[in-house]
Amino acid sequence: MAKHTMYSNIMQEIAEQGFNWASNAEIKCALLHSDNDTGDPWDQTNTIWGDISGFEVTEAATTGYTAGGQNLPAANNTITRTGRVTELKSTHDPKWENSTIDATHAVLYVDAAEAGDKLLISQIDFEATESSVDGDFEIAWTDAIVATITVAEKV
Repeated sequence: MAKHTMYSNIMQEIAEQGFNWASNAEIKCALLHSDNDTGDPWDQTNTIWGDISGFEVTEAATTGYTAGGQNLPAANNTITRTGRVTELKSTHDPKWENSTIDATHAVLYVDAAEAGDKLLISQIDFEATESSVDGDFEIAWTDAIVATITVAEKV
């Protein structure tokens, strides 16, 4: 079972400036590997794509993957709220067809024109190496829910 964690910087972005999951901003899903000894891609001090892009699955080592990952089309993204729970949803499951890929993680980020604006949104830890060999590598969202944000109850 995969473990999905929001980067803390996106919560600050939501609080300070707002963040529209369902906007025309490009949200990308990129695949990563953990066999890089140059740092920790899951460190919450990482805030932008450039901080962790060195962990991306490389095109040379794979078939069917393009650097930067795959777009989650804005038309497929919605936000729902029930009580204290807000869900970021997408009806687009990222799929790399006819691919040969080994990945341990995926990351969602805003693909902006300026490198400093490519904000990290969340990380998905597959908790093992997931692979495809001349087949489809797909991330299937459960009930189209990409991430859930729950506001703490007042005590």
